[in-house]
Amino acid sequence: MHVLRAIGSSQGIAVGQAWVMYPGATPAVVEAADVEHETALFRKAQRAIERELLDVVQRAQAHAPTLASIVETHVLIVNDPVVSGDIEARIATGESAGKAIELEFSKQARLMLLSTNSLIRDRATDIEHVKQRFLAEIQPTTHVVRLEHPHVIVASTLTPAEMFRMAEQGALGFVFEEGGIDSHISIIARELGLPALVAAHDATRRIQTGQQVIVDAAQGECIIAPTDNVGAKYNDLYQQERIRLHNERMPVLTEVATTDSIAVDVLANVDTPAAADLAHSYGAKGIGLVRTELMLSGDGTFPSVDEQSVWYAEILQRCPNAHVTFRAFDIGGDKFGNYSPYTEQNPVLGLRGIRFLLAQPGIFEQQVRAILRVAAKGRTRLMLPMITSYMEIVAAREIIDACRVDVESEYDSPIDLPVGIMIETPAAAVMADLLAPYVDFISIGTNDLTQYTLAADRTNELVSNMFDCIHPSVIRLMSSVVRAADNAGISVSVCGEMAAQLSATDILLGIGVRSLSVTPHMIPELQRRIQGTSIASCRQLVDSLASCKTSSDVRAAIAQYQSNRQG
Repeated sequence: MHVLRAIGSSQGIAVGQAWVMYPGATPAVVEAADVEHETALFRKAQRAIERELLDVVQRAQAHAPTLASIVETHVLIVNDPVVSGDIEARIATGESAGKAIELEFSKQARLMLLSTNSLIRDRATDIEHVKQRFLAEIQPTTHVVRLEHPHVIVASTLTPAEMFRMAEQGALGFVFEEGGIDSHISIIARELGLPALVAAHDATRRIQTGQQVIVDAAQGECIIAPTDNVGAKYNDLYQQERIRLHNERMPVLTEVATTDSIAVDVLANVDTPAAADLAHSYGAKGIGLVRTELMLSGDGTFPSVDEQSVWYAEILQRCPNAHVTFRAFDIGGDKFGNYSPYTEQNPVLGLRGIRFLLAQPGIFEQQVRAILRVAAKGRTRLMLPMITSYMEIVAAREIIDACRVDVESEYDSPIDLPVGIMIETPAAAVMADLLAPYVDFISIGTNDLTQYTLAADRTNELVSNMFDCIHPSVIRLMSSVVRAADNAGISVSVCGEMAAQLSATDILLGIGVRSLSVTPHMIPELQRRIQGTSIASCRQLVDSLASCKTSSDVRAAIAQYQSNRQG
């Protein structure tokens, strides 16, 4: 028995035999190809892959909407007219279809990898996935893996479509050599509800197909060839986990409250109208975060006011009698850098979020007008991203108020649109008591707050061990934000990854958070977690953290707290 250390990116336990997947072989160079034949081969592959991906989109839409949206991006890459034209131009010079695909997609990926923007670098992975799918399609020796029995999948990485297909075939979990906590493979694994490890170095070399393995995502471990005692222990834990998940994934459709009768709102983070449908079916109290930038098509252009209004209205219609919080476009940093006209050496510390919107007021005005139109028809809120100063709130509100006057005259009636801010930087957290009186609500984005507080890039594998949202400094900052919101008489919610970590739920409740927003499939489990605890015990836990100096100290305190509760 030996243990492979990694990063747990989707929680849970998997026990079973491994299925190791190796990358396909690069096609041989054909020096003097038949141009007409190779062009037809490329176009046939293009049509086949498009049909396959669109089929995945349709099947995934209801239960994995984020996966569906990622696969839709792959469809755009497959049909990109510029890339397709360049591939056919290469074929016209005598290169084989396989070689032309290899060279052109590799060139595009290299250009993406030169970017300092992590989102653009992630696009290189998408391009590589599409390339590999093309190569698999044109090589008759390549066959699609079909699992006859459930396995733990071990791979360098997988395409979203492959992950979805394997989940349908009963995959137990994933072990990836590549990826980070926020990479596509991690996001998809969480949405599928399957445990996953990323950054598991040399996994495809150290693990053999058919070997018994255990994936313990909570501990960040893959146990290879476990002893009988360890295997028996994890088999018991696995069965308990299955029963627990089955029970906890049944939605709670009544009001959620703690054992001492304190109501807590469980909201949803969504990217698409289909995700809003899923949130409603799981009993979400409302939508705590709509990532509006996910509606962008990827071509660098922004949709019109009318187009935005239709998209926002679709989401609002899926959530009857519930409020929906639209976050203004969060552009810049590691997000949608191709939509920014600026070149920055360090975009994460540059013109992102509200800074970008104020620098491009026309884009902001169009979005505000579209959201105001929707607000005239339902319970809608607008949230401003990456606020760091009072003057940003003032400038944003001036634009919002001017747009409100115009849209109200258009509808000939007043429009209620509460405006809130995301607290994602230490600057905003420290100044929260002075910012809170000027907004209608606050939401804490724990991902960026952790990143900026600890000076640890959440997408950088080299410092991934330092990125920890339960670090004492992050908890202290969040506590001060909650106090500021309470003193100002406004609501405060948490919508970052911390809200989805069940081990952190009691900390958040203990510091006074009464609204948590998570991905839809996490809602039932979080609802039941809340119903099984008391605010009084959560406050005792938070009190015990006062002397903690490290994240390890916090985890030890949580473990002791949970042990005392079970005892």
